Amino acid sequence: MTIGSLSLISLTRTASRIGFAKMKNRVKHLNLNSEMKFVIENSVLSTGFCGLQCNLLSFEYIATFIEHSYFETTKDTLAHGATQEAVNNNDLCNIMLLNPSERVLNLYHEKTKEIYAQISNNICENQKLSQLRDWLLPMMMNGQATISD
Repeated sequence: MTIGSLSLISLTRTASRIGFAKMKNRVKHLNLNSEMKFVIENSVLSTGFCGLQCNLLSFEYIATFIEHSYFETTKDTLAHGATQEAVNNNDLCNIMLLNPSERVLNLYHEKTKEIYAQISNNICENQKLSQLRDWLLPMMMNGQATISD
């Protein structure tokens, strides 16, 4: 089974995509799995992101790889440009990625999918709570809302 080569795609707001900042010295990751529906529907993505489309079994493996310091160090080493150093498709093809067997990939997926699902659920809940805070705090400060015991 092949996971596919690392290459840039348009980071559209769909599940099973992993986004990362393409600029040098920028560590930003966005793992869009099925639990990230709230984020997918309520976010605007920067043009400074690139993404990888994953299949269901490879999502957690690729996400773990992208989050590892090896990826960021290699990405930064390959980045180039006169004013803004960044990676492109050709650069990403030079990043080595271990291609596990389908059996190993399936085992990894089964052991990590709940962890990534919980992380995603926490991110969505934090975003909802931040929106609620941003809506409620001004109302409380001007007396439109109060807290009662």
